[in-house]
This record gives sequence, structure tokens and C-alpha cells, in this order.
Amino acid sequence: MGNDSFCHGLVIGLCKMIMKYTYLALFEEDIEQGGYSISFPDFPGAISEASNLKEAQYNAREVLEIFTIMFEDEERDFPNPSSFKALASKLVRDGDIIQAITVDTELVRERELSKKEDKLDYERGIQALEDFEMNPVTYSIDDIVEEFEKNL
Repeated sequence: MGNDSFCHGLVIGLCKMIMKYTYLALFEEDIEQGGYSISFPDFPGAISEASNLKEAQYNAREVLEIFTIMFEDEERDFPNPSSFKALASKLVRDGDIIQAITVDTELVRERELSKKEDKLDYERGIQALEDFEMNPVTYSIDDIVEEFEKNL
């Protein structure tokens, strides 16, 4: 691996230790249909498409998140990141772009856990509402105070 590598040697170990990974994405402009196709040459199969560059950048991050999480979960060795120089030959059109994409898998896992917890809270709330609708019991403040005083 030469000095033109984007992330190499000690830096790769550091990237893995702190669960941050940076790889180069290739955004290829689709002249005929518009938009972009996205690929990560270091991860065969890590592809997506988008109708504009902003969406393409979002999709690229999402694809890299999926692949890095999968590699971590399967305890696979991560590929050494390609260099800009190595990918430059893949640029065919003026609108093609190479961009470094960084993901933090720890943050991705926290975000996904939070989504699951939010969904569970929502489901519990819906269940409580349905239970109430099936058996609508209401209490006056006097009833609540009386119940509270009994439990003291």
C-alpha cells in the first residue's frame, strides 16, 4: 500500500477501534435517465442509485452503514480503502465524482436501538389506548386521593 492510500497502517487500526470507517464512493452520473449510480469499489455489491447528488450522498452513507455493520457483526476483515489515485481512472464523465464517506457504526447502532425503543413505546401507548377504549374507567380526584390515602 502506497502513501496515496486514503486510510492506511495505524490509521486503519484506529478507525476500527473507534468504530469509524472511511471509504471512497464513486458517484457515476447517468446522462440518459438523470441521477447517479453509487458504488463502493472496496465493497463489491455496495451499490445504490439516486435522482440527485444530495440523495446520492445520503444513500451512499446508508449503504456504507449497512456493509460496515454487517462486516463487524460477522467479524470479517475490512478491505483496505482504495486511494483517490486508484479510483480516478474510473471517472468516465465530467459529472462523475469520488467522495470520501465516513460512518460511525457505534452511532448507527445507537440510532437503530432508539428507533426500536420508540416503536415499542408507541406500541405500548396504542395498547393502553385500546385497553381503555374496551374498558373506559374514569376516576374523580376524590377517588384517586382516597386510593392514595389507603396505600399510605
